[in-house]
Amino acid sequence: MLLFPAAVAGFLLAHRRTEFRRSGFWVLFVLTAAGLAPIVLWNAAHGWVTARHVFGQAGVTAAGVRWLGPAEFAAGQFGLLLGFWFVAFAAAWRRFRAARDTRLSLLWWASVPVWLVFLAASLRNPGQANWPAAAYVGGLVLAVGWVRDHLRRWPVRVGLAVAIVVGLGSSVLLRFPTLSRPVLTPLAGSPTDADPTPVRKLDPTARLRGWRTLAAEVDAIRDRVTAETGQEPVLSGMRWTVPGELAFYCSGHPEAYSFGPALADRHSQYDLWRPNPTADAQAFCGRSFVYVGDEIPNAREVFDRVEPPVRVVYAEVGVPVAVWRVWVGHGFRGFPGPPPAAGY
Repeated sequence: MLLFPAAVAGFLLAHRRTEFRRSGFWVLFVLTAAGLAPIVLWNAAHGWVTARHVFGQAGVTAAGVRWLGPAEFAAGQFGLLLGFWFVAFAAAWRRFRAARDTRLSLLWWASVPVWLVFLAASLRNPGQANWPAAAYVGGLVLAVGWVRDHLRRWPVRVGLAVAIVVGLGSSVLLRFPTLSRPVLTPLAGSPTDADPTPVRKLDPTARLRGWRTLAAEVDAIRDRVTAETGQEPVLSGMRWTVPGELAFYCSGHPEAYSFGPALADRHSQYDLWRPNPTADAQAFCGRSFVYVGDEIPNAREVFDRVEPPVRVVYAEVGVPVAVWRVWVGHGFRGFPGPPPAAGY
């Protein structure tokens, strides 16, 4: 979001420099700074975690240069925009670069420079496909304007028709992924011990599915441990993405924690909520834990006793989509030694 004020400043410098002499601009500047003040103060009190997260994601601290990164980034955006809209965006980039209409110029400045920042960042970090989404807020408006101006050309008409059909078809398949199982399953290959859910490589919706099945099994284990020990176990996930799912889908929306910081997983909001098992082991000493994920290295140093894991498999039309392992550890001692370096 910090790119938007910079984009507006670029637009004003290029087209409306007189605005800097008017009170309205400075009122906007002061109000924006006041709005940012709580965020800055909070970060100052928490080790600048937001800045470290952004710099880490942008690859500022990464070693070396990924010379093919921009090509990979552009290819990913081409696919994400169904090819046609990427071409339209690129054409609009050139078409409206020197537009006399300041409204179009503002859209250009709010899209093209923002997109270029992420292109430059791909030299250090591959990033995620959704990162430049903010650039398309204004960029796709320009793309539609370019399509409107060239709609009489048959290649544009054909491209638009194909993009509409592919877009609608993709939306249906993403909403009802079981429709694509007969096609994706043979392409993904057969499940193996090393890769029990190969379809996840081709189906981006797989990460959204099966959480109710996992939660039902976790609830059964929680009830058993409560009956055996007389105390409700603590719920945790090995990765930062799991606790939120457990807290949402498990019965009663129990509080859940993350073991991530102790296992070199990326930092998350769970690290800032206190007490938590990785930073405040004394508050959980002796408790039983139900946790989801891979085996903890040297688990005997963390717990007095760990039960064999329960394997939970979620399948659709006979195809395994998600697999988890649920562990029960008794007599929590805390994680020994300093935590390994985790990413942001």
